[in-house]
Amino acid sequence: MSNKKVSAVWMDNNHAFIIATPAREAHGKFEVLENITCDDHDGAGYKNERVEQSRDDQEQKKYFKAIATHVDEDASIYIFGPGKAQEQFKNFLEDYQNFNSKEIKLGSSDKLSKAEMVEAVEKYFAG
Repeated sequence: MSNKKVSAVWMDNNHAFIIATPAREAHGKFEVLENITCDDHDGAGYKNERVEQSRDDQEQKKYFKAIATHVDEDASIYIFGPGKAQEQFKNFLEDYQNFNSKEIKLGSSDKLSKAEMVEAVEKYFAG
């Protein structure tokens, strides 16, 4: 994995953090490089359930695309976090041909501080 570009994404349904070394190497000092937030319209008062679901789907797709732009050059991507968001994101990536040849692995975690996220990524790529 020494020549491959690597990154990690800690995510839940509303926030994502891109964690990597500045050179995207599997070794070195990992750090949080990006913070991405999902648009959230909760409480907007939509009366039509279909309109609400459509809006949620559009927001999720926009959120996933924003994350994907930060990891599209990486050969190995580790996605972790609480809940099911990471599985949904992996499925989203697998629908795009340019992600088919990439190694995408899932993990799970609770809410973590940024330092704990970085530590988890360092452990993942070290071992």
